[in-house]
Amino acid sequence: LLGALYPGDWPGAETATSLTAAGRAELARRLSDDADELRRLADDPTTGDWRVLTLPLLAGATVSPLRLFLRRRKPDAPTEDASRFAIEVELSDLGPLQLDGMLRASHLILILRSHHALPAALRTEISTVFRRTLVDWRLTGDIRFATAEHFALTPLSSFLRHVAVSV
Repeated sequence: LLGALYPGDWPGAETATSLTAAGRAELARRLSDDADELRRLADDPTTGDWRVLTLPLLAGATVSPLRLFLRRRKPDAPTEDASRFAIEVELSDLGPLQLDGMLRASHLILILRSHHALPAALRTEISTVFRRTLVDWRLTGDIRFATAEHFALTPLSSFLRHVAVSV
């Protein structure tokens, strides 16, 4: 999805042609317009050091917002510098979760934060999927689990300080 959003080729020529041939040209246009809006929001400089994307997460019959934060690279940063990201979502059974990640070359470090300790079986399953994915993507890395009342990484905190409401 991100690869499609940033270069600006969503839903892509082949998909748009297929949708048009199926009589769904309006859907192709709406997908393109939605991607344009996501790119515009992600490039909004008012979010400070972070690009912010809110994406729909379908969980059963419920759609929840999934917030993706991508750290902006400084113009003078070396290209081999680490990429930082965070994903936040609130799930009905687990509550708020934050996945804090850093990718440097082919090494991925993740911290999964929650407000309440995740069950041991779930942590084991997540770790297994993470290790399998590292192998599939030819990466190295590590995942840690942390429990905290407040998440340590707050990408929008500087943005929220600038918002004032007066009556």
